[in-house]
Amino acid sequence: MAAYKETPRQKMISMMYLVLTAMLALNVSVEVLQAFVNVNESVENTNETLTQRIDDAYSNFEQQYLINEDKVRPSWKKAKEVQTITKDMLDYVENLKLEAIAYCEGKTIDEIKDIPLKNLKNKDNFDKPTNFYISQENAKKLKDKINNYSDELIKYVPEGKKDMIKHA
Repeated sequence: MAAYKETPRQKMISMMYLVLTAMLALNVSVEVLQAFVNVNESVENTNETLTQRIDDAYSNFEQQYLINEDKVRPSWKKAKEVQTITKDMLDYVENLKLEAIAYCEGKTIDEIKDIPLKNLKNKDNFDKPTNFYISQENAKKLKDKINNYSDELIKYVPEGKKDMIKHA
């Protein structure tokens, strides 16, 4: 590496820097994972808020449907179909998440269902999640499911508005 011969002391200092860098890298990964846990908690709180708003909107929509069934029926039927398709997608993603956590923790879904992410023991194990999603092709299945979901929802968009939707 160097054009000159390092003394034993210089070699020892270089080795210590290498070990220190490796230790810092290990600590950073745990801290980064903790940041993801914090982000996940925020996303879950946001999801709860949005779910409540959506439920309120469906409740108001249902009231309008009960008041004037003939006028609202076509839209109500489409809204219920979208609600069913979305519930199926959300259930699939939640179940896949629980399967991945159970696989990584070496437990059953029932055992890990109520454990908060911050209390999981194998958060820093990168091999098991990679194996779960890549080797078992769960990532491909998820991607296909998301694409199918997107295609299904586009069917409900009026013709003049479809050009506003971006496809990945």
